[in-house]
Parts: sequence; structure tokens; C-alpha cells
Amino acid sequence: MNQPKKYDVFISYSRKDKKVVDMFVSRLAKEGFSVWIDKDGIESGDAFKHVIVNAIEQSTVVVFFSSAASNASMWTSKEIGVAIYENKPIIPVRLDDAKYNSEIKFDLINLDYIDVKGGKPSEEVFSRLIKTLRHKCNKQPGVIINDDPEKPKNPTKTMSSWTGLRRLWIIVGVLFAVIMMIVFMTGSGSGAPDYYHDDDSLIVEEIVSQYPDGYWEGYDTIAVDSVAEIDWSAAE
Repeated sequence: MNQPKKYDVFISYSRKDKKVVDMFVSRLAKEGFSVWIDKDGIESGDAFKHVIVNAIEQSTVVVFFSSAASNASMWTSKEIGVAIYENKPIIPVRLDDAKYNSEIKFDLINLDYIDVKGGKPSEEVFSRLIKTLRHKCNKQPGVIINDDPEKPKNPTKTMSSWTGLRRLWIIVGVLFAVIMMIVFMTGSGSGAPDYYHDDDSLIVEEIVSQYPDGYWEGYDTIAVDSVAEIDWSAAE
């Protein structure tokens, strides 16, 4: 059973190219890739060999930054050798026009490479490397880490969140309006209701009379089978 890899990318490079390589590492980290790179310089010897071999084994892809300095280094040659032995995909990124050294030329000569023209990576170079790594690592695009909180780098996601909230408020508003309409219609009714006393023999019927200056409402207790009339002239 294959064990999950600890790192997405192992960086093979010469520390003489640290400045430009750090630009790539920073961008890959923002894109959500886990990267192993020897930044501080591990002391040579058995400990160094063990750490490097273990890191390559636990990585999915090896990115080799090819330059005059890295091709002259015996350590990068050994790293490429371990990567080939472990059957790791290798992506060469050529920082200059230096040829591969003889120890790795046979293995890398037919591989597609990414060319950093002028020594400074462009957005096109970043995009090509990121696209290739996503394919090799079977990794879906993630949320880009935003260095400037005032400039969201995922505007589509932000707008989608606002759209969802707006839809929710619209639904709540419609439901509230429907409930209020039902309450109003139920309360208003089409006629005055009858109210029964406990003995069910009498009812209280609401009687409404129109006066010139407005409405007057009153209640009269009557028998179930009779109709009561009020002499309004007496009231005058």
C-alpha cells in the first residue's frame, strides 16, 4: 500500500541561485504546495545523505533548477540520481543556457523543461510550472494566500459568498411577507364571528350601526332563534 507523501515538491538547486529559486518557492507555497528545500545548508556526511534521500522519498515531484552552478555541483547530480532510482517525476527549470552535466544528461535530455528567459521568472513561467505540478501531484487549485488583505485574490469566491447571503435574505423576506399576509387575512375575516356562552343557549352577536359622524359598535345578547333590534331613536 502506497504511503501518502509528506511533500508535493522537492527542490534540487544550487544555493548560488538562491535568490531566483526563493521566488519560485514562495509562489508555490502561496498556491498551496508543500515544498522541501535545503535553505540553510545541511552539513555533508551520512546525516546529509539520510536527510536528502528521505526527503526525496517523501516527495511526489522533483523540480531541478538547472544552471551553470547546479550542473557543476555533485550534490544536485546525486539528488537527480536518487529521484530517478525512486521513479520520481522530474521537472527541469532552466535558469540559464548551461548544458546538463554528463551524469544527468542521459536521464534529462528528452524531458520537457521550463525556460526562465532573462533569469527572472515571468507570470507565464510560474503558470506553466504550477499547471504541470498540479497535474503531476493530482492537486486541485486551492485558495491563494493573500499578502494584501485589501486586495482579495479570489474575487469569484468572495462574490459567490455575498450572492449566497443575499439569496438567503430574499428567501427570509418572502417567507415573512407570506406569514404576515396569512395572519392579516385570518384576523380580518369576512364577517363578525359569533361568540357562544358556556350554556350554548345564548350568543353574543356584534351589531354595527352607521352614524353620520362615524361607526358605533355594540353587542346584544339574543336568543339563538331570535333577532334583536335596537331602537336608536331612544339613544338620541
